Amino acid sequence: MRYIALLGLLLFFAGCVNTSTTTNQTTTTIPATLDEQTKQDLIQVMKDLYYIQTEGTYTPKEVTIVGVAEKSGVLEVNISVDGNVVPVYLTLDKQYIISGLTPLQELKSQLATLKQQYSAPVLNQPYEFVGPMKGNPNASIVIVEFSDFECPYCKRFYDQTLPQLTQDWIETGKIAFYYRHLPLPFHPKAEPAALASYCAQQQGKFWEAHDWLFENLSRFDENGTTLAQELGLDMEEFQACMEDAASLSYVQQDSLVAQQTFGLTGTPSFIIVVPKDKVTREQVEEAALKVNGRIFETPTQYIIAFSGAYPYQVFQDVLTTLEG
Repeated sequence: MRYIALLGLLLFFAGCVNTSTTTNQTTTTIPATLDEQTKQDLIQVMKDLYYIQTEGTYTPKEVTIVGVAEKSGVLEVNISVDGNVVPVYLTLDKQYIISGLTPLQELKSQLATLKQQYSAPVLNQPYEFVGPMKGNPNASIVIVEFSDFECPYCKRFYDQTLPQLTQDWIETGKIAFYYRHLPLPFHPKAEPAALASYCAQQQGKFWEAHDWLFENLSRFDENGTTLAQELGLDMEEFQACMEDAASLSYVQQDSLVAQQTFGLTGTPSFIIVVPKDKVTREQVEEAALKVNGRIFETPTQYIIAFSGAYPYQVFQDVLTTLEG
């Protein structure tokens, strides 16, 4: 996950911090208190910082102030963020956070503006499920893979993750699984292979072509003849489909959806779509964090978009989280 340097406040995200340091100098600690408004301001600032630093994928569930003391001429405020204690330092008049001496109210305003950058993009229309599918067409959870038959990481997903995903989630009817095309321009066989699989789909044999291509790509010829013959396709119909401009347009449309709608440029990439009435925003955030995913919203759906040939256990964790 990429992290951004925000107002010199990366120190907030060091994780669990031991606030007691042994030195040769004795530091006097005097108990202190905060007014309610300052407490609420600090809690909101911490929530916003975590939200922005994780690019909108994580909002702390529980933020509480667990201790306030005057130490070395400043106020040390220990804040528990989902169980991790983070020290924040204020001037005695409570007007400035020590890092950069940023006025607290100004920081709140800056964070509110930056937070908008990572709010879930809202798509005007629900995602339309198109392409070859296996599993339960009525399942609440839907995975869409955007893939490239020549991509070695896609092959890894096919070999190491998809079999167990199929056994545990697809064949049991827990999810629907769609395949869409994202052939990368530096893979010379990727687009012809995508075309060949589309033309096999027109004869009801997409998944057979899908498996053949991942297992036999070294034998694939650009016009797809070997694949078509071994799958027993009607050769005349297949060749006409391969030469039809509409076939290429179909493949390119898949790529446009991946790149322009969801910002997915590498393979394999995925979106996981769930209805809003079947899952909470908190569940979606937790699931997205497991794959460094970006959250999108439609009027009726949450969508997590991410890239990477994650092992089965990661998909299992994500799906279990969404299943609730």
